[in-house]
Amino acid sequence: MPDHIEWFSPDGLRAIASLIGSIAWPLLVLFVILLFHRQLKELMPRLTEVELPGFKAKVERELDQSAQAAEKAEGLSKAPTPGERQRAIQVEKLTSDANLSFVRRQVEELASEYERVRGSMPASDARTRAMEVVVSKMRTIGRAAYPLRYELSVSPSPGRRLQAIASLQIMPDFDDLLDWLVDRIDTERPFVAYHALVALNAAATDDRAASHLDVLQRVADKLREKSTSLSIDTDQQHLAATFVDRVKALGSPSVH
Repeated sequence: MPDHIEWFSPDGLRAIASLIGSIAWPLLVLFVILLFHRQLKELMPRLTEVELPGFKAKVERELDQSAQAAEKAEGLSKAPTPGERQRAIQVEKLTSDANLSFVRRQVEELASEYERVRGSMPASDARTRAMEVVVSKMRTIGRAAYPLRYELSVSPSPGRRLQAIASLQIMPDFDDLLDWLVDRIDTERPFVAYHALVALNAAATDDRAASHLDVLQRVADKLREKSTSLSIDTDQQHLAATFVDRVKALGSPSVH
C-alpha cells in the first residue's frame, strides 16, 4: 500500500468506502438489537431449548413415565411415589440450564389439563384417575417448578394452585406455605383440598421435620380446628388424623 493516498483517486475512494463499511455494520447491528430487543428477549429461551439436544423430549419422557404409572394405580394417592421423586430430580437436572420460562410453560399446560379434565368429565372414578395422572406429572416437574410456588399459590387458577401443592408434596416449604396448605381445606374443591393434606403429611415425614416442630405443631392445632369441615370426607379425615399423629410423634421422646 502506498504511503500517501489521494482521497479522490480510485484508491482513496476505496479506502473511504472500506472505512465507512467497517463502522456502518456494527452500528447497524446495534440499531437492530435496540429496535427489536423485546422480541429477541422473548426468542432467546426458545433458541436455548433448540440448542439442547432432545431437551424437551427428555422432559416429556419423564412426564409420560409418571403418567403411565399413575394410570395403573387405584384410588387417591397418599404420597409421591419413589418413581415420581426420582423423576422429579431428573427433570430438575434437565431444566437446570434452561430459562424458567420453559418450566412455566409446562406448568401452564398441566394446569390447563387439570382444569379441562375436571370441567369436561362427570364426577366418577374415571375422572379421579385422570386427575391423579395430572398430579403425578405435576409432581414430576415439582422440583423444577418449586421456585414458582409463591406466585402459583396466589393464582386464581385452581390448576396452578394444584401445581404449587404438588411441588410442596415433593419439597415442603416450612417457612411460609404450611398455613396456606391448611387453608386449602375449606377453600378448595375436595380433590385439591385432599392433596393439600397429602402435602402436609409430606412435610411431617420430611427429613427436616424435627427441626421445624414448632410450626408443624401450630399447623396441627389449626387443622384440628377445621375438623368439622372434614366430617363428610373420610379420605380427608384419615389424612388429617395421620398428619396430627405424625406431628405428635415428632414431639414425643424417642424410645430406645
